[in-house]
Amino acid sequence: MKLLRPIREFHPTITGILFMMPIALGVLIYLTFNNQFSGFPKNLKSAYQLYDLNTVKGIFELVIYDLVHEEVNYRGLVLLIILATNWLRKQDWLVKREKVIKYAGYSLAIAAMIALNFFYVAGHKYYPVAVLGFGFVWGYLTIRTGSLLYPIAFHCASNAIAALAIIASYHLLY
Repeated sequence: MKLLRPIREFHPTITGILFMMPIALGVLIYLTFNNQFSGFPKNLKSAYQLYDLNTVKGIFELVIYDLVHEEVNYRGLVLLIILATNWLRKQDWLVKREKVIKYAGYSLAIAAMIALNFFYVAGHKYYPVAVLGFGFVWGYLTIRTGSLLYPIAFHCASNAIAALAIIASYHLLY
């Protein structure tokens, strides 16, 4: 636990970035060793057309609209559990059980986060390793901050970087 203490003292955004870097590297290694780059031009063209990235509407849906919907649906339940736990901890008639409520509530939130991440990954066609890893980081940010603002911001940044990479690569190749 001494090893994690300095990381927990950082601001949640710094912690999120520190956790996302090895996940991104892991995704790159996964893609390299599974020959995912061999079908890159075909996948790139299908992703460009699937998300309709030649229009402002398509970019807006990928970068902002869809991810807010996803965060509310998948991390919203985790946030509700955290908020309910914090509310129960402040009730006078439960003061003697504050630690039990805290650990039970946070354990339930973590279990919900893990279950929802695996549920979402099961239906995700493209790059499930990235989706799972980033889902855990965004779930951690939800639990750590008690807000959906940080996961939405990180998800927006991640999708914006992916959209820029797809658009730039598409225009270089085609």
